[in-house]
Amino acid sequence: MWTGGATVGRVLLRLLRAVLVVAAVVGLALLLVGGLVVVQGQRDDTRRADAIAGLYLASSPPAHLDQMIQLYRQGYAARLFLAGNNLDDAEALLVSRGLPAEVIFRPDEDSGGRFAAMQDIAALAAAEESRTILLVSPSDDLLLELKMSADTGLVAFGSPLPDTPLDLPDVLRSTLEYWRYVLVGGSNHPPHTAPTATPTSAPTSELVRLTISLFIQRQPRAYWYGVPSWAVARSVSAPSGRR
Repeated sequence: MWTGGATVGRVLLRLLRAVLVVAAVVGLALLLVGGLVVVQGQRDDTRRADAIAGLYLASSPPAHLDQMIQLYRQGYAARLFLAGNNLDDAEALLVSRGLPAEVIFRPDEDSGGRFAAMQDIAALAAAEESRTILLVSPSDDLLLELKMSADTGLVAFGSPLPDTPLDLPDVLRSTLEYWRYVLVGGSNHPPHTAPTATPTSAPTSELVRLTISLFIQRQPRAYWYGVPSWAVARSVSAPSGRR
């Protein structure tokens, strides 16, 4: 008796089960990171630090620089680190709002992408011997940028922009961007790149660490390849930044 049909049926059934398992795992991963995006975006860890830092990208809202100015005037840090795109315009705007030019630190050239900009922030921090930064970011981008800052050896505390509601499309976009970074890593390194960092741990353990850290009062210590950030900060080669 020919049993080829039954064999094909069993193979198709196993294939269907495998597809369903993969779909469930992917769905849970997206749901978990999406939840972390929301929780981190609503968590304000504003505190005194060595510098206030911000990534000025094409998608940055106008309130980004306003928040950095306000934190500086409130005395949270004595210097500002700025990296990203259109830095000449951003610096001019900060100075026009009354900030002294000597407290603004930036690379000579635009950084390019988000991870490259974070690398420039890390290099500026190393050059100025700044151990901690207060990272200003839109709520939906905060989780990813804190992850990137840890991977470049920074000890960062998040200061989300006020009045930036988390819409479902923004949360989904940020979730996909986070997983892309964790699985693929950063890109668009500029010529003056400092460290070339990639995600420091497997996605599963990284998510466990992030989940735990979001529900405790103290921010986790940033590590870079297992070495505390304060120990590696001085080893980071800085770009030819200017004040």
